[in-house]
Amino acid sequence: MASSRAALMPAAREIIISERAAERIAAARAWLESQQSASEVLVIASVKEAGDDLVRAFAMSRGAMLGVHRMTLNRLVGLLAAEELADAGVAPADGLAAEAVA
Repeated sequence: MASSRAALMPAAREIIISERAAERIAAARAWLESQQSASEVLVIASVKEAGDDLVRAFAMSRGAMLGVHRMTLNRLVGLLAAEELADAGVAPADGLAAEAVA
């Protein structure tokens, strides 16, 4: 589901598409506000610091939050693929290893 309007309460699974970062952040905050304070949530951001900033600002306005996990999409994919990669006897090449291959 794609939407360019951040004013509506986001669904449990929704992709927000907007050229304006403020609209994307507002949609993320609305989604966080719809979660119970003791529920476990996953915030995926382009960089870890952006997720940290979003959750920190939200927690300052709401109070303490428990069970909030923050990571990048690359990190999530790595975690999801780790077992299958290990079973295949391979490891992802990133950082210096990727540069050496290139």
